[in-house]
Amino acid sequence: CKYRPPMNDIGAFFLDSKQTVPNELIKEGLDELQKEIEIVQPKLIIALGNTALWALSGQRGITKWRGSMLYYHQALMMPTYHPALIMREWSYRSIAVHDMKRAVAALEDGRWPKVEKNFLLRPSFDTAMGVLDMLLKRAQRGPLRLASDLETRRGYIACHCLAWSQSDAISIPNMCVERPEGYWNIDEEVAIWGKQRDLLTHPNTEVVGQNFLYDAQYFARRWGYIPRVCHDTLVMQNVTYPGLSRGLDFLSSMYRRYHRYWKDEGKEWNPKIPEEQYWAYNCEDGIATYECADVLEGALRSLGLWDLYRFQMEIWYVALEMMLRGVKINQQARNKVAGELIEAIQSREGWLHQVLGRELNVKSPKQVHALFYGELQRRLIKNKSTKKPTADDDALEIWAREEPLLRPLITTIRDLRSLNVLLSNAVTAKLDWDGRIRSEFDIAKETFRWSSSENAFGGGTNLQNWTKGDEDAEESSLQPGQAKRPNIRRLIVPDEDFEIAAPDLTGADAQTVAWEANDAELKYIFRENKIKIHAYNAMKVWPDKCKTGYEQPYYDYIRTGVHLVNYLGQAKTLAAALSVSIPEAAWFIDYWFKLHPNIRRWHERIADQLSKTRCVYNAFGYRRFYFDRISEVHNEAVAWIGQSTTACVTNRALAAIRNAQATREDFKDLQIQLLFQVHDEIVLQYPIRYRTQALNALREIIHIPVPYDDPLVIPWSLKTSRVSWGDAEKTPWPSQSNQ
Repeated sequence: CKYRPPMNDIGAFFLDSKQTVPNELIKEGLDELQKEIEIVQPKLIIALGNTALWALSGQRGITKWRGSMLYYHQALMMPTYHPALIMREWSYRSIAVHDMKRAVAALEDGRWPKVEKNFLLRPSFDTAMGVLDMLLKRAQRGPLRLASDLETRRGYIACHCLAWSQSDAISIPNMCVERPEGYWNIDEEVAIWGKQRDLLTHPNTEVVGQNFLYDAQYFARRWGYIPRVCHDTLVMQNVTYPGLSRGLDFLSSMYRRYHRYWKDEGKEWNPKIPEEQYWAYNCEDGIATYECADVLEGALRSLGLWDLYRFQMEIWYVALEMMLRGVKINQQARNKVAGELIEAIQSREGWLHQVLGRELNVKSPKQVHALFYGELQRRLIKNKSTKKPTADDDALEIWAREEPLLRPLITTIRDLRSLNVLLSNAVTAKLDWDGRIRSEFDIAKETFRWSSSENAFGGGTNLQNWTKGDEDAEESSLQPGQAKRPNIRRLIVPDEDFEIAAPDLTGADAQTVAWEANDAELKYIFRENKIKIHAYNAMKVWPDKCKTGYEQPYYDYIRTGVHLVNYLGQAKTLAAALSVSIPEAAWFIDYWFKLHPNIRRWHERIADQLSKTRCVYNAFGYRRFYFDRISEVHNEAVAWIGQSTTACVTNRALAAIRNAQATREDFKDLQIQLLFQVHDEIVLQYPIRYRTQALNALREIIHIPVPYDDPLVIPWSLKTSRVSWGDAEKTPWPSQSNQ
């Protein structure tokens, strides 16, 4: 189209909101494009952006279709990102370059790689059993890699794909639209179930899946066993390139010989879709998982990350066991906590009404935007992903730092948002038949810290936001008339005759910085452990004003300020966080680096490493590649080192507990049960009668050395309770003599 649309919005040249019906200007452009292609007769066309993709293929969604190997008549056609998008999201540049290199490589043959797909769809009973028998015999002779993928409908398994190569797969249905009673009769289904179980649990079978913690829930609940899972391509990708997309369609676009986007063909079940299309989709997922696993294994080995990946698969099993065990909920306390949440919500809504003179729906982006961008004239902040104006929590925090007078208002709005989420996701979360909550865990995050969410069956919740509320807060810290937020953690209780314990890493980030920078003074203070590090630092920075180090506001200044400066916070950000002037914040930064020059040198080393290799490492050997502009990721890289190091310690403690249960007779008898992991805290339980022995055993194995030249052992503080997680109080580790 050779006419510039109003406001550069090409949508203005279409007659419908979905941009499928073009006006005359677009039609004219399409005709010209067709004639130009006929004249030039190109061998390859690169379609840059969504409009070019639509013009040449009729498809929309460049983020989905990019990298797809398509044809436009006789020409190869490869869609990829628009240059304007790359300029906004520079990390997309390397992906677009990857797409173009693959397209150019195909020019020599003049066609995309030809891949045979041998899918067995709508199998008979004899065919299904024959394939399972063939695969089981192969497993009995030696190692057999199988990709497994489930498709589900309304909480039940609809079909199951097994792929034994990059092109061979079978989809074994359980459900079928034209057979309401099921695809198989009961005897056939039992026979197939038994043969699948024998195959997938055979010691020579290496099961590969994509995001298989999701599938494993179905295997456990619907079929009563867990396959012998050896590889998860989502975890493989996360260890190879933390921070990049982990979806199977993205992996396919980067690693398979032939890729064409297929995920819209059956991701969401629709009875109008032919069953054969649904089963073919299932098989496509299977062979994609198989091929991506092969490529990622090579990448992990060549990068020296294979052993780290194998460890992450140990953590995979820890997470699965926690997901299946779940946590017990005090159902009687839920009603009480619900009432406290409603009271806290109503008191804050009343305070907002009094301050603003009207009601404000904090869940309405339109109303919150009107308040901050309209009435309060705050500076524009755009969402990092959508690039549209936002008033999310990050934006609110920025505004609160820039204008301290707005902090009470902003704090109340953020409180209301979190309280409403807690009311719907925590207090009214769906419980299983046994009164437990079973959340789904994601172990493959950028920093290797876990997250939790609703599980595959509509139960579970995000445990990361289950806080103690305002239980320990002073009344003066709340706005007039505002009720305290309740302690949601009191809903999680130990099983009968068990005690909850919650070991928590103490000062992990600060210690990691001290060891990364090799700051001898800070390392000495941490090791001596005679004074809190914040108090010591306060006395060093303000020797005339701090005699004990705990004087206010200096203790709080140090606690907040040092963390920000260590992670490259600038004077403007620090001034807003501490409510001081920018010159005062600049003085603090300069003086801190004067006291600890090795921290600044560490920052400089990271910047140099990024400029040369585009990656950083932590002490455990994990690496993080950055594909964005180097000038924009320095602070992210520094933060990643600290956060990932802490996560690695936590994960190794979890694995140590599970391994001890499997290999040590003295540990098995203690019946220690891992419940969940949140932030840098592990929540578990053990029988009360084994309390001393269990805590001694835990202390022995969870203090994991961080492998610096001068090893760092981050201490774990301990909280215990026989009532609930929310009632857990600080507890000294028992002495060995008490055992």
